[in-house]
Amino acid sequence: MTSTSTNKVPVVSVSTDSRNVREGDQLRWNFNLTQAAPAGGLIVEFALTQDSDPLPGDIQYNVAGGTNITSFELLRNSAGVITGAKVGIAAGATAASLVNNIIADNLTEGPESVTYTLINGTGYAVNPTRNAAQFTILNTSTTPVVSVSTDSRNVREGDQLRWNFNLTQPAPTNGLIVEFALTQDSDPLPGDIQYNVAGGTNITSFELLRNSAGVITGAKVGIAAGATAASLVNNIIADNLREGPESVTYTLINGTGYAVNPTRNAAQFTILDTSTTPVVSVSTDSRNVREGDQLRWNFNLTQPAPTNGLIVEFALTQDSDPLPGDIQYNVAGGTNITSFELLRNSAGVITGAKVGIAAGATAASLVNNIIADNLTEGTEIVTYTLISGIGYGANLTRNAAQFTILDTSTSPVVSVSTDSRNVTEGDQLRWNFNLTQAAPAGGLIVEFALTQDTDPLPGDIQYNVAGGTNITSFELLRNSADIITGAKVGIAAGATAASLVNNIIADNLTEGREIVTYTLISGIGYGANPTRNAAEFTILDTSTTPVGFGTEYNFGGDNLTTIPQPFL
Repeated sequence: MTSTSTNKVPVVSVSTDSRNVREGDQLRWNFNLTQAAPAGGLIVEFALTQDSDPLPGDIQYNVAGGTNITSFELLRNSAGVITGAKVGIAAGATAASLVNNIIADNLTEGPESVTYTLINGTGYAVNPTRNAAQFTILNTSTTPVVSVSTDSRNVREGDQLRWNFNLTQPAPTNGLIVEFALTQDSDPLPGDIQYNVAGGTNITSFELLRNSAGVITGAKVGIAAGATAASLVNNIIADNLREGPESVTYTLINGTGYAVNPTRNAAQFTILDTSTTPVVSVSTDSRNVREGDQLRWNFNLTQPAPTNGLIVEFALTQDSDPLPGDIQYNVAGGTNITSFELLRNSAGVITGAKVGIAAGATAASLVNNIIADNLTEGTEIVTYTLISGIGYGANLTRNAAQFTILDTSTSPVVSVSTDSRNVTEGDQLRWNFNLTQAAPAGGLIVEFALTQDTDPLPGDIQYNVAGGTNITSFELLRNSADIITGAKVGIAAGATAASLVNNIIADNLTEGREIVTYTLISGIGYGANPTRNAAEFTILDTSTTPVGFGTEYNFGGDNLTTIPQPFL
């Protein structure tokens, strides 16, 4: 843990004024501090975590025009290679700007990606969400940045598909050749697609790239001189074969005379058999279902199921209890479901399912009974994932029947959060609990795993002090070496909310920030809300440490019995 020389520590953020910068232009690194730099100024340190060309000749650092910058030093290893940098910020400054010249070296090098990552050091802390000077150097001011996308993610055999190109500057006088790698193809045979047919704009050439075995590995596309946009038209051939969906991704790669837009760099699409092939989506009417209740799987098809109906297949990709007694599938009340079959392996364990959908249907609903087995099992998480098959494609973004089974209708779902993400030594921190139903007559014990702690030594936190509500007990869990591994918290019978108050002890040690995460785990008599399941917080040295960043969440509890505990 990095120590600090003063208790008044600013939190430092850094960013660049552009992610792409061309040779011959300037680039600013912009600094912000949550409080003024100390009287002697401040030195912040960077690690060079990415650089495709670490030679020093590409950038002239700290030229005229910056503000509140007092020094700049490149750090090098014993071989003279740049490993980082130190930047001086003027005393009293809460903002600073470092100006750098990007040198035009007249070399065709392609884009050079550079990342300087701010690291914690003496007298300051780093904003973890704005901690990098990250940029790409482009050759000269005439280098275009190229984006590519398709006009559809799903295309049927017999239809056309366009690849649409956009350039930030006109293609050069001799035109531009951009290159793709074929990074995904479930059927790399050349007969499925006829590339570069009539109807495109500003496309001068197209070439498939193949390896020594004749398998397609990528493509080169020519874009006309002066163009800032282009469109490549392709025929998707109807081969009269039932192949199922074929997913294809051509990824644009950096090359001579252009750079790639990293967020729009792929021609990605799925070929569906003939124009009558439906794309199937599936979802459940609830993510949490209690024993004794029903659960629906809802299907939607982009086209009617064929005349003989449709069989769609699922893989059971998650199940905390694969025994068949928990669910009675395909009971009365569904619509357009013709069959249901559980798939099992040789040991009799369920591995998936097949569902029949009626001919002509564009929607269907499968109803299932969740059986109350009178066993206290805790939450059971189940995911059936739809897989592409003959005569249909699976919607990639809605392809799962995913749900959690809770014990009986009285099992509460528990959420937990803290009232602040940052807490200063000497202050208090609340853990706020919410339950979807009242805790049972005997009360409820919920369990946490300590999943992150930068300083597990005792003495930093006094748990369960006066002022909480509806907390009946608190117990730290330890391993055989007496290291804290988690905690158990008791919630009062009948409570739907509770609040645990903790003292953050000022130990007069300069330790830097200590990050702590207690993660709620599902247990007997309750389920854990998967999206609000952590008491996560950062302890800052002394009450004079500024908090510059952090989102506050307030979920109040009320009334309370407390049991003081010894120091952690």
